Amino acid sequence: MKYLLHSTLTFSAPSRAILYDEAEKLAKNGHEVYVLYCGRSLNVCYTNMNGDTKKCTFCTANYQFYDRINISSKVKFISLKESLEDGMISNNLGMKFHYENVNDIKNIKYKNVNIGYACLSSYISFSSDLYPLIDDSFKVYFDNLLRNSCLMCDLIEVLLIQYKPDVIYGYNGRFLDSRPTWEFSKS
Repeated sequence: MKYLLHSTLTFSAPSRAILYDEAEKLAKNGHEVYVLYCGRSLNVCYTNMNGDTKKCTFCTANYQFYDRINISSKVKFISLKESLEDGMISNNLGMKFHYENVNDIKNIKYKNVNIGYACLSSYISFSSDLYPLIDDSFKVYFDNLLRNSCLMCDLIEVLLIQYKPDVIYGYNGRFLDSRPTWEFSKS
């Protein structure tokens, strides 16, 4: 069987080690195993909500070097960046979102994925602000979260078509970068 494991959390998260243990076990049992990681395809994610390029570089380097040393060569690492197609980023940069309150945000969907709810969940976990003031400053910040979640939808859609996995593993499908995987996997 073919397994796709989507790792969206920082290298220090215990869930990442659990995911890798599962990948090792599956590969040892003869399955085809792929671990997806961002690889700088998004400019924000749940573990880097402000888009700090140093954090992004460190995270990507960790996947590209450290993790591969410590994991069986039978487990293949795939950067989401490898699936970027012409126009994906420019299409997402041009997207406009309309919302006036938290309830409006909760209903924002892209390709049948509730990206509004995912981005709001990420924002609340990061800021502890359950009822943000929806002003121009918030909209600039939040629209970037929404665009990155849309881009994640596009990337996951391409990868699922390309790899056609039998099983998809993920951790916590409620964040802006993990919900697209979870919702596409259901369908």
